[in-house]
Amino acid sequence: SIFVSDLYFKDEVKSEDLSDESKYYAILTYSDELDWMVGYDGVESTVDANQVISVIKNLYGGEVSKYTKTVGGCPVYKYNKKSDVYEKYVGCGFGPAPATISMVYKITEKDNNTYVYVSVGYEEFDAETDKNIYTDVYKKNKYTKEIKSEEDTINSSNYNDFSQYKYTNTKNSDGYTQFVKVEKLK
Repeated sequence: SIFVSDLYFKDEVKSEDLSDESKYYAILTYSDELDWMVGYDGVESTVDANQVISVIKNLYGGEVSKYTKTVGGCPVYKYNKKSDVYEKYVGCGFGPAPATISMVYKITEKDNNTYVYVSVGYEEFDAETDKNIYTDVYKKNKYTKEIKSEEDTINSSNYNDFSQYKYTNTKNSDGYTQFVKVEKLK
């Protein structure tokens, strides 16, 4: 996805390095979990554009203009000018889509900063092997250890086997936690 390529294909990415599309993709992708979205007329769900802009300003800082292009690949988010909402469309083909997988393994705080440590990998599906898991987003290192079906792919017993990143967030003067940067640890 767009957001993943902005974040994990460099050793360090600061908030100002992220494209507007990536910022929108991050918020729209996780908006389902925040119960913002309501579906109608063949659209799986929608979210108010002004609410998205408000969250982006609070999370990344700075000014944000309304992004009116299509965002993402699967799912796809399209801006509906008439309703001033983003509409989520799914149904991107057959079978599961490849995905970045991750697990937060530690969170620390110091002064006004919060540090979130994340293990990241990649999984994709094919007809021959069913599921391929990689320890990095570059798909260079295939993960070969057995994972029990009831476990998450990345879990407390194997998170050290995957690429690791540290997110730095800081509390701004308005009391919002803002993304500062993400850096690759290993």
